[in-house]
Amino acid sequence: MADEVPLAQAKVFSDTMPQLDLMARSLFNGGASYTITLLNKTGASQSYALFSQPPSVKPTVERLTSHAILVARDVAARTGNAFFTFPRDKYHAICGVNQQDDSVHLRVLDRCAVTLGSGRTSNFHRGTTCAMDASSATPFFASWAGPADDQGEIGAFCLRTPGGFTFEKAKNNHWIAGLGLSTSGNALVGIYASFTPGPRTDYQIGPSQVFYIVPRALDANDPTPDDLDFSQECKLDFASLSSSVELVHDDDNVIRIFNP
Repeated sequence: MADEVPLAQAKVFSDTMPQLDLMARSLFNGGASYTITLLNKTGASQSYALFSQPPSVKPTVERLTSHAILVARDVAARTGNAFFTFPRDKYHAICGVNQQDDSVHLRVLDRCAVTLGSGRTSNFHRGTTCAMDASSATPFFASWAGPADDQGEIGAFCLRTPGGFTFEKAKNNHWIAGLGLSTSGNALVGIYASFTPGPRTDYQIGPSQVFYIVPRALDANDPTPDDLDFSQECKLDFASLSSSVELVHDDDNVIRIFNP
């Protein structure tokens, strides 16, 4: 299944002409969600991208890449607003092919809806296990084996890879695995974070509640630019914030939480 844009939505409005930029033309219609409202008070039109902090992944992978979840383009100077809305917990394991360079852009993804491990000791509920099948040119997920096979740790799900391939083959063929977002089996899937999978591994993947707003013109699902330093960007930790946040991009080119 080929997927090009993530779920949720980014809306852009100006005081002169409302512009609706749906980076995800999804079926999202409410439920538990995060909402970020951003007012551009700088003297120039701005574009913004939303990233998630990379999830925890065990065992350690060679390179874990965050991707732009949502983007808002051409937010008007002084009075323009961008609105980002995305589900809190519609997580999916993803696998497939992601190849992007100056002349080629190919993305083919499969997804597996997951729940995260939760509870304590006798009340512990394991997170979903999604088993990747590597028997074809593009990896995909085998049918869910049921709760008896689930091995996700607390706050995580398990992505299980088979034998029959090598890490070098996966890397050369642009295979990816990782964490995605989707609202239903019929909606498109967006990439939160990805890595090159190795064979015969049970990856424990734990999503983060930390997000970043980056003032750059990017496309949805773009990987993190090499020169981007998240420590210098606006950080939103929803573990300590409310689910709805208002931000201001001020004349000093600083994005900050608005405190009326």
